[in-house]
Amino acid sequence: MSGSRRWKRAYMDFLILIPVGMEGQRFIDAYCQKDPGSAPLDTFMGTDTWRTAYAAKRPAQSVDIMLTEFYADRMRELHYRYGGVDTSVMVRNRTSTNQPLYRLGFFSKNKLGEKLWSEARAATTLQRPLF
Repeated sequence: MSGSRRWKRAYMDFLILIPVGMEGQRFIDAYCQKDPGSAPLDTFMGTDTWRTAYAAKRPAQSVDIMLTEFYADRMRELHYRYGGVDTSVMVRNRTSTNQPLYRLGFFSKNKLGEKLWSEARAATTLQRPLF
């Protein structure tokens, strides 16, 4: 290839399923007691330092919000933009309990990605039952 050829920088947007409902709520205390690096949440977050953040913010902040914000901070370290918890989408169990399952968080390095995510959220309705 020619040394004069310039490559455009490619950006990738991420729509991430953040397991804050079933996984996060049910097992967080067990994960806090495991050895660092042994919990699936350590692998997802890419670090075991979420435990310190969890201990510092508990019980003032919900597990859901704390885990979502912690993950967002990790993505911000990689220079991804994130509009905050209000821009994520909480997906819930459609039974009578309406329990939270997970959040969908959108991360982009470009303002256009944020704009498209905002438009996509505005154009959708709440999750409908399968049957």
